[in-house]
Amino acid sequence: MDYDEKLKLARNPNTSVKTLEELAKDEAWFIRVNVARHKNASTETLELMAKDYQWEVQNAVAENPNTPAHILEEFMKKPVIRTSVRRRIAQHPNSSAGILEELAKDSELTVRQRVALNTSAPDYILSEMVLMSVDESVREFAAENLNERKEKLNGLLRGDKEEKS
Repeated sequence: MDYDEKLKLARNPNTSVKTLEELAKDEAWFIRVNVARHKNASTETLELMAKDYQWEVQNAVAENPNTPAHILEEFMKKPVIRTSVRRRIAQHPNSSAGILEELAKDSELTVRQRVALNTSAPDYILSEMVLMSVDESVREFAAENLNERKEKLNGLLRGDKEEKS
């Protein structure tokens, strides 16, 4: 199979898990990136690809919404993690509170901003960011995230009251 055929398979939303497992071992990093982004990539395939030497592949794994928390945790155990991977983990809906707490204190502003914008971040982390962050944008993003949650809850309460009337 030539490169173009492999790329078409890696990008095809109907490609099987088994085919993606094979493509995950391809020598061409761009094929592997597309497999790591794929919605049908299995947990096993994502685990393998998280160990890939190519940072673009690691970015794609950290960005895939189906990547489970334990793979994100493994990324965080590495002695050196590229800023681009940390950014993707900071915004990932499956990132644990522990990961987000660590990334909320990251040296890179863009990583902290992504934590503040993460709709899955626990309120206590966002509240701490509002109160303690030295960067205005981080404080604003965290406050906005908290306010949006409050508005949604208030809307639900209003809806409940209207239904009961």
